[in-house]
Amino acid sequence: MADPIDTPSGVGAERTGGERARMILAELADAAQSAALSVVEAQRARAATKVADIATAMHAAAHSLEQSSNPAVAECARSAADQVAAAAATIRGRSWSGLLADLEQAARRQPATFVAAAVVIGFVAGRLVTALTRDGAVAPTAGGNRWTGSDGAASPPRDLT
Repeated sequence: MADPIDTPSGVGAERTGGERARMILAELADAAQSAALSVVEAQRARAATKVADIATAMHAAAHSLEQSSNPAVAECARSAADQVAAAAATIRGRSWSGLLADLEQAARRQPATFVAAAVVIGFVAGRLVTALTRDGAVAPTAGGNRWTGSDGAASPPRDLT
């Protein structure tokens, strides 16, 4: 059934099923976009917290180096920690779209540096994940995989026939 609507001429017109479908799809798209943005913003906040935690650990390492009579190395570590803390503040204070725009500008200004940094970050992240999974600090899947149970104990695959 079509709903009558008022038109500027005062003549009643009917909304077709296609127009209704477009309106419903537009509302669904808006709702999906809103939900996605809220998830992205929550992830941004978590990322900022993690980066700030890394900066704190780096500051502690710099302090330890300072105490062990390595002032030059300690100063380098402190400088790196300050830069990581500044990155955390930037992540916390900007939206994802702003961060991506900054990243895109940096990639356009210095593409070789951007690619090199991406390779280094990927390498470090890969090594970190490999080390964590090898040491058992992080399970490969949330519920355990088919070789290890959720308690971490090794178990052979079961015959489900």
